[in-house]
Amino acid sequence: MVTDDVKSAGSSSRGGSEKVPDQALDQALDQLLFKWPVSPQIGIFKSRYKRFFADIELNGEIVTAHVPNTGSLKSVLSPNARALILPSQNPDRKLKWTLLALEVEGQWVGVDTSVPLKAITQIYNQQLISDWAQRGLSFRAEVKINDKTRLDALIELKENKKLFIEIKNVTLGRFDTENQDFVAFFPDAQTVRGKKHLEELMALKDLGYEAMILFVIQRTDCSVFSAASDIDLDYAKTLKMAINHGVICKVVTLKVTPTGVFYLPRPVQIKI
Repeated sequence: MVTDDVKSAGSSSRGGSEKVPDQALDQALDQLLFKWPVSPQIGIFKSRYKRFFADIELNGEIVTAHVPNTGSLKSVLSPNARALILPSQNPDRKLKWTLLALEVEGQWVGVDTSVPLKAITQIYNQQLISDWAQRGLSFRAEVKINDKTRLDALIELKENKKLFIEIKNVTLGRFDTENQDFVAFFPDAQTVRGKKHLEELMALKDLGYEAMILFVIQRTDCSVFSAASDIDLDYAKTLKMAINHGVICKVVTLKVTPTGVFYLPRPVQIKI
């Protein structure tokens, strides 16, 4: 098992001449990655319906927020939980609010699936992961690898190597009574598309590229990550196959707050 150490919508690059400390980078304090463009508001979650809509009580009134997540969100949808919602800056947008996070046992759990790619871009730019800081030359987001598939990122590496990365958002957390810790799981619903991405990563590995499946946990209480085989056994089996095939499996933890999103460089044990 590998447990640690990728046409473009965005890119960044840097020269390879600067000297970068190795271990110290991964042991830094919580690092602010980005702030929200405007101040979010805190309301009360009432219900989710038609997958992409949520009713939120805000200042005594019900507003409808966009839910940017196709998963079940089964571990975070608690009626009357506090909800972090972002006002739209587009006056023509039909839904004026976006659901960013829900409060679960005193912590914010991020549900916006656009956050992980933004966060990983900033982690690269701020050189917060030592291997990327030492080997990376440039970062590109949303990379088309064939006519049917687009992966989340590509890191151009030294020695003419490439690292292709597919990023998955993780919200599902369960308490493990045997080991007395919280475990983050993916997926929280069956995902044929997710299995396809793993197969594409294995194919890239066969072509001589480096490939990574990167799980981004938008909650702070989990010290272990695992595949949710009870939800999607095919995905769990394919993930294990991909790791055995040489695809790197990495986990990153984010902390979502009303201010913005932070990187938490804490170790998460991977159990596949």
